[in-house]
Amino acid sequence: MYPPNPLALQWLQHTLKAPIDWHPLAGGSSNQLYTVHSAGQLYVLRINAPPEIAFGVDRWREAHVLSLIQGQSWAVPVIGNHPALGFCLMRACHPLTPPLEPALNSLYQAIHELQCLPIPHTLSSVMSLNYPKLTQH
Repeated sequence: MYPPNPLALQWLQHTLKAPIDWHPLAGGSSNQLYTVHSAGQLYVLRINAPPEIAFGVDRWREAHVLSLIQGQSWAVPVIGNHPALGFCLMRACHPLTPPLEPALNSLYQAIHELQCLPIPHTLSSVMSLNYPKLTQH
């Protein structure tokens, strides 16, 4: 199984020059996210949502802003951002250091557990948004 964007896979193989192990990431309501392991490194691959879903998102402006902040200690290192091809590869962030205070860690854990709760099939249609229809209304 490969990411749904064959150009992204071809680019990954050419750029990382090592075997690739990737897995879908739960998350986002529009973009498709994957973890990519290659040569001992961990990355996040974002396959951009189509403009009909991610309306108002300017991927070219985002790419420009990300290029401007590269090198800052707080910026996520971008390996490749290709708006025309529809994907962005970033080095994965590591857990915060120093460790969170115990109270904040408990809150973080509770939020994480809440986000991991499975959504019953009967509620899945209620939980998803039809963005084009929402915009029309």
